[in-house]
Amino acid sequence: MTFFPTAAAAQEAGYRPCLRCRPETAPELAAWRGTSNTVSRALALIDRGALDDAGIDHLADRLGVGERQLRRLFRQHPWRVSRVCGADTACPACQTTDS
Repeated sequence: MTFFPTAAAAQEAGYRPCLRCRPETAPELAAWRGTSNTVSRALALIDRGALDDAGIDHLADRLGVGERQLRRLFRQHPWRVSRVCGADTACPACQTTDS
């Protein structure tokens, strides 16, 4: 029997997650905290200048989501986005597309 310190280490060794306890959904993982966590991470990166040199598509890639998904999350959490971007309608995170 082989033990691994994390579920990720076991997967790298070729094992699949347990179908009973589902370690990939553990509370300490970011996915457990949901979309609010993705928005928090995005806004922290924006605050540190992530949009200064690259566009929102690059930011979405860094977060592991698509650009449309990231824009949708920003629309779901407008009060949080406005704290970082203020009333700046030129902020790429605040701009929406028709699609």
